[in-house]
Amino acid sequence: MVTLLIVDDESATRNGLQRHIRWERCGIDEIHVESNPRAALEACERYKPDIILSDIRMPGMTGIEMCTEARKRLPDVQIIFLSGYSDKEYLMSAINLSAVRYVEKPVNVREMEEAARQAVTAVKRLLQNTRITEEEALLARFQQALHRREADRLNELAEEIRALADQDSLPGRARKLYFWFGCLLGSTLYPERTAEENERIIRESLENEKSAEDLYAWFVKTIRMMINPAWDSGLSQPVARCVALIKGNLASETLTVQWLSERVYLTPTYLCSVFKREMEITPSQYILALRIEQAKQLLTDSRFSAAQIAKRVGYSDPKHFAKVFKRMTRQTPTEYRRSHV
Repeated sequence: MVTLLIVDDESATRNGLQRHIRWERCGIDEIHVESNPRAALEACERYKPDIILSDIRMPGMTGIEMCTEARKRLPDVQIIFLSGYSDKEYLMSAINLSAVRYVEKPVNVREMEEAARQAVTAVKRLLQNTRITEEEALLARFQQALHRREADRLNELAEEIRALADQDSLPGRARKLYFWFGCLLGSTLYPERTAEENERIIRESLENEKSAEDLYAWFVKTIRMMINPAWDSGLSQPVARCVALIKGNLASETLTVQWLSERVYLTPTYLCSVFKREMEITPSQYILALRIEQAKQLLTDSRFSAAQIAKRVGYSDPKHFAKVFKRMTRQTPTEYRRSHV
């Protein structure tokens, strides 16, 4: 949002500027008006205008003096001076202040609108440069926290990223910001990926997130569900993620190596290789071991039937569950219950 402060001691000029200039078409969203320089300086503190449109000759303090003081408080404020022909001696001072334009009275509407558009362009260029600097600094801090494995710091930075994304009203800008940080996250977590593969995966992952809230939720979930387990367990990222997914989905019949590979963005073959190297068993063996272990615990509780237990550990067919259980323990579920209750 671009804010303009008009300062002129003549009510006719103030009213004319408000009435006849199409400020919104020039890119100005908010206008404040003051009749004297002292009040204008207070308004600078209050509204932080992006542009000051000021008369030069005013009682008590000239527009040059007022804008010089305003620049100390708002270094990037853009200035347009209004002046009569007799004020040409102030031209050099206006140049020294890097004023955008020097518009003579009586005001020509077209000239004023052109000056306003020029000032708005300068404001937006400065905002864009500032934004790029903020993004670069934030990226550097995020990368540092990643390398240091500072999970709490990453969560804090996620809030800063959200605030930066929320500042920008340009379509797709927030999505692009989360894409950059997502790529940084992906390249750190999955060093085996190529840059092109990493970018493709992050882009596809973001496709289903529509609103700013959805984008932020995706980013936070990625941090909390993908980074923390790996750091806490000492496992590599994909293996730690698989372990968490397996433990959280034992009751699901869709829990397969294929299902896991789709969620950690690795091929089933590569996932099995990495998993076995770190866990010393395959994902399928790990799933089976956890299911049998959970079934054993449930069988010691007489409140649950064998069919209920089978369903709780991912088997819709109790007979198939009983067959698998006996193969793994050399006892049927009924025999195991009798010996442990």
